[in-house]
Amino acid sequence: MQACALKAAKSGPLDTAVIKVAKKYALLYHLWVPGEIFPLHEYPAEFNFNHPRHYQDSEARTTAYAAEIYLMLPITLQTQATKYEQFEKIVSDLDDSDSH
Repeated sequence: MQACALKAAKSGPLDTAVIKVAKKYALLYHLWVPGEIFPLHEYPAEFNFNHPRHYQDSEARTTAYAAEIYLMLPITLQTQATKYEQFEKIVSDLDDSDSH
């Protein structure tokens, strides 16, 4: 699996940027990226992570996790994350390779 992540890193600057952000997310936020957050959508910068409704059920938690990864992305990657079809695959492959 790690070979897949390394191969993706060589395929272009956008892939390299996504891998870098995924590693940062895993290091600073969560050790894994919940698969159900994909595809990502846009979230407002003032998204309130402390609001109790974000933790009432699994759907609300999924929304909070998706907002968390979206908003930790550099502005230059936020739009790409919602449109780039390989974003989920790169993050998931990297996540899988780090868990083994």
